[in-house]
Amino acid sequence: MNLWQITEESFDPKKLHSEETVYTIGNGYFATRGTFEEGYFGSTPATLLYGVFDDLGIGKEELANAPDWLPIQLFVNGERFRINKGKLLAFSRTLDMKNGVLSRTVHWESPNGIRLKISSDRFASLADEHLGIIRYSVTAEEQPSGADELDLLLRATINTAVGNDNLMHWEPIDEGHDEDLIWLQSETCHSSVQLVQTLSFTTSHPEFSREMFDSDIAPGISFQGTLKVGETVNTEKIVVMYTTRDTDDPRRAAVKHHHTILSETPVSYTHLRAHETGRNL
Repeated sequence: MNLWQITEESFDPKKLHSEETVYTIGNGYFATRGTFEEGYFGSTPATLLYGVFDDLGIGKEELANAPDWLPIQLFVNGERFRINKGKLLAFSRTLDMKNGVLSRTVHWESPNGIRLKISSDRFASLADEHLGIIRYSVTAEEQPSGADELDLLLRATINTAVGNDNLMHWEPIDEGHDEDLIWLQSETCHSSVQLVQTLSFTTSHPEFSREMFDSDIAPGISFQGTLKVGETVNTEKIVVMYTTRDTDDPRRAAVKHHHTILSETPVSYTHLRAHETGRNL
C-alpha cells in the first residue's frame, strides 16, 4: 500500500461526481476536476483560476469556470471511444499525491470488437503554474476482422461550452494559430477578466498527419493515421494559461511561454521532472 496514492480499480457511474472531486489536480494558480478527457454524460468539468471571479444574476460573485482544457476525442475505424459504449474490460485510476500526477489506464472493446488500451497521465505543474500537460497513448490490442491496421483519429480541443451549473461566465472573443499551437482568448461576462489559453498537440509517430482547425466553441488540433495491432501511438497535449490579472497582454505572454516550452526536448519529461521535484525551471 502506498499512502501517497488514491486508487480505484473499477468505474462506478453512480460515483461519477464524487470521484471527479477526489481526482482533482491543481497547483495554486488553477485547479481542474477529475473528469475524463473523452467526456461522459452528466459529468461536471471545471477549471477554476485563482482570483478570477464573475458576477451572478443573484447574489454577489463566484469563481468562473474556465474553458475546459482537457478534451481529447478518440475514434477507431469511425467508432468513438466512450467508457459507457462497447465493453469496459479493465479500468484503473491513480492520483499520486506526492508527485501530483493523475494516471488512468483503460482496456476497452468497441461495439465492433476492436480492443484498445488507452492510457493517460495528467498534471498541473508545480514548477510552472501556467502549465497543464496530458500524455495520452493508445495501443491497438486486437482487430477481429483479421486486418493488421486500424484507422485512428485523435482530436484535442479547448471546450468553451462549460459553466457553473449551466451559468456561463466566459465568452470567446478571438482565436487563432501561431506556428505549431493554437490560442483561444475569452473574457468573463461581467468582471471583464481576459484569459488566453494556448494549446499544442504533438506525436512522434511517423504515420500520423496533423490538422489545426478553427472554431468559436472548440478550436483544436487533430492527428489521423493508421496503427498496427500491437503498436502504440503516444501524444502530448500542452496548455498554457494567462489572464489580465497576470499581464496586460496575456496573448503575447502565453504564446511566448508556450514556444519556450516547445523548444525544449523532450518537452513533457523536462517539465515532469521539474514538477515532481518542485523546482523552478
